[in-house]
Amino acid sequence: MWQQNRIVGTGLFALDVILGADSRRLGSALGGSTGNVLSILGSLGWAATPVANFGQDSAGERICNELQAIGADLRFVDFSSSQRTNVIYQHQLAPQSSSSPTHRFSFSCPCCGKKHYPVVECDDRIVNKALQGQSKTDVFYLDRPTKAGYELAKSYYESGALVVFE
Repeated sequence: MWQQNRIVGTGLFALDVILGADSRRLGSALGGSTGNVLSILGSLGWAATPVANFGQDSAGERICNELQAIGADLRFVDFSSSQRTNVIYQHQLAPQSSSSPTHRFSFSCPCCGKKHYPVVECDDRIVNKALQGQSKTDVFYLDRPTKAGYELAKSYYESGALVVFE
């Protein structure tokens, strides 16, 4: 009998906004290191469970919609009115040569220039909820050395999961 693989992850989730070389918005999608890993594996049939805090904003709603589309378990996702969901701007660069960079990333709004530093630490409430409601997982993924990430990694490791840190 086939058993579905499971991944739980915490760290950087963001809405990636892709901008052309002329700064025109080309699209947006779930991103951030942890968002990418869970999205890819979820799309390949893995059961994906994010442990994250998002802002009560359109970027947070969009990320959740994309996670829902891959069937992610969202019971360890929380929304906060005092937090802004991460947005990363990916600027496509005009080609200079075959060895020149093709894009760059920024946390600064291309319209107003305001820089928003990424939020990657989960609050204690959602971490405790994840620890108490922990289900067996094959892989636990984290991309930042945070207190929350460490606590979750230790607990999942002790329950037999492979811990992957980027």
